Amino acid sequence: MNEVAFETIAEEIMKAQIGVVLGWLILWTAIGLIGGVVLGIVVYLLLGRMGAWKLDWQYGRILRVLNIVWLVLAFGACGASIGKSQAVLIGVDHVVKHTQFYDEILVPVGEETADGMMIMDLSLKNIDPETYELIPLTEEQNGLVQAFQEGRVKLNVKEFQQRVVMIRDHIVDDAVAELEVELKESTDLEVEGLPASLRDGLLQGMVQHAFGREAEKTLGAILDCYRTLPEAADDGGMISRTALAAHIVDRGAVPVIMQPTQRYVRATQISGVVALAGSLIPPLLIFWLIRRHERHATATDTAGEDSPEHR
Repeated sequence: MNEVAFETIAEEIMKAQIGVVLGWLILWTAIGLIGGVVLGIVVYLLLGRMGAWKLDWQYGRILRVLNIVWLVLAFGACGASIGKSQAVLIGVDHVVKHTQFYDEILVPVGEETADGMMIMDLSLKNIDPETYELIPLTEEQNGLVQAFQEGRVKLNVKEFQQRVVMIRDHIVDDAVAELEVELKESTDLEVEGLPASLRDGLLQGMVQHAFGREAEKTLGAILDCYRTLPEAADDGGMISRTALAAHIVDRGAVPVIMQPTQRYVRATQISGVVALAGSLIPPLLIFWLIRRHERHATATDTAGEDSPEHR
């Protein structure tokens, strides 16, 4: 899920549940603001002890007052931003897991997905082993789907995953065959000269690696949901529609929303910390330049007093 898509989803969640998350927004923004102000004052005092704000200039006191005001405002604003981001994370987590959003949106999505998996299992069971063409469900199988929806039939997780692996292997085999053709057409390598087992093993390994890597990148939490299906099944390896829907929501839908939320919030908070540190650069640079000018002016005056004209 890209950043733009996440922001849209997060905004909709927050709008729909603004009453639930408003308290966290106020609380964490206030915590961040107060924490930033306190940190700004502490940093000002610590750097002051190190001589960062020391000036002989007659208006140095005014500059120091302006400096502490700047640090308090800058650190407070950055702290408020960091706190607000934390409120977004807590708010989205609560809304996604503990409100009607979970019961009225995610659970129905999980149930529909569970029905789709049952239909997929029956479709793969019907597949033509020679052509791999899908055959429509029979009337009896449509009855099984309805029974599954009513809780009278369960999905066999082991058999379902075996059928999915069969299709995956078929896709890999097709990709290997295409790769062999590409090698023959685009290179001088005599693929036929390689031992068949070695050639096929190398090509299949390459394709499986690419397939798995792309699946991990594209599917993420959804793939994890599929892999952990046996954990949600009963001792006989069977899973009901209700249990399957709950597993899809908890191990699939919720992570799909929360993982990008966490990345987005952490990125925002890191940006806030960087901005907070960056707010120190202007005052430190200004005071350093003034002190340097003062030292240069003092050195010039001293050299002038020691010159022959002043003796």
